[in-house]
Order: sequence, then structure tokens, then C-alpha cells
Amino acid sequence: MPPYCKITTFAVSKTNMMKRFITIMAVLLCTVTFASAQVKMRDYFPSLGAQAGFKYVHQNDTTKQFYPMVGLHTDFYLSGSFRARVLANVAWHSPSGTNDSFKLMVGATADGHLLINIADALDFYPLLGVTTAFHPLVGNWFSLGLEGGLGIEYNFNDVIGVFAETKYQKLWISPMKGFETYSGFTYTF
Repeated sequence: MPPYCKITTFAVSKTNMMKRFITIMAVLLCTVTFASAQVKMRDYFPSLGAQAGFKYVHQNDTTKQFYPMVGLHTDFYLSGSFRARVLANVAWHSPSGTNDSFKLMVGATADGHLLINIADALDFYPLLGVTTAFHPLVGNWFSLGLEGGLGIEYNFNDVIGVFAETKYQKLWISPMKGFETYSGFTYTF
């Protein structure tokens, strides 16, 4: 066979796959931080915060699991009542308490919120976004999909607020569906 027809394959180890994923997440975080800084220059204030809650995963009739979940997020206001939120979450599951069955899920989400003021310092918002999930310990699968949901937030002052969200997710690459529900706080600069 002529050398120009030779097909080369590249084996990707779990370590290399995780390094690539962490690099992609770091670039995403830097991009969002830079975008937030640009928004701040235009007098729209970016926010940072954290959240904790649960993720329910339904992959098929036999795989239905709850995962505790924690994460970080950043918000930036685009115009008027429209806000974008980028989240990074880690969820885990160990049904028998042993490392043999331990499962880890890392995800990133970008949502758009339409803030609707209900009362002074209280906002309700529908949300729509894109979500990803990476399951490094079981087959290295990666999923991409859409999500939609609702949220509510209360701002104690111009700096600190609390929120709760619930959303339905439908992922297509490595099919999975489920929902997330969590609460957290936000600190506005």
C-alpha cells in the first residue's frame, strides 16, 4: 500500500480525555470571565456564585439515579431584563458506598434568563439553554442537549442574592434525559 494511503488511528486514554476536557472547561471559564468583564465596562454588573442540589438521570428503563450536585456560576446582563448564566457542575453517585460503583458526572451549561419582577427584590424567570455532560469513569461518554426550566431569586441588596432553579434536560449524544433542581447564592460586583 502506498504511504499516502496509510490510515493512522490515535488511541485516546482516559487521562488524555480528562486533560482535554479540563482544558476546554478552563478556556470556557476564561472566555466567560472576559465576557463578564466586558459587560461590566458597559455598566451591566457581572455576578459570581455557587449552587448545590440534585440531578436526576434517566438513561433507559433500568438506569434511573439521583446524583448530589455542586457547582459554580457566573451571570452577566445583556440588556434590560435578559441575563445569561454559565454554570459548571459536578455530580456523583455511589449506591453501595464502594469505589467499584462510584460514578462521576461533570457538566457545563449556558442558560438565558428573562427576569420578571414579581415584587420588590423578587424575580421569577423562565430559562432556556444548552447543556453538556461528561461521564469520565464509565465509558468516557459525552452528551450535548437542551434544557428548559424556571427559577426564582430574591436579592437582599444590590450585592447578595439567593435563587432556586429547576430544569428539564434532554441530551442527544449518548441519549439521556432528566432534571436538575438546586439553590444557591450570587454575589454581584
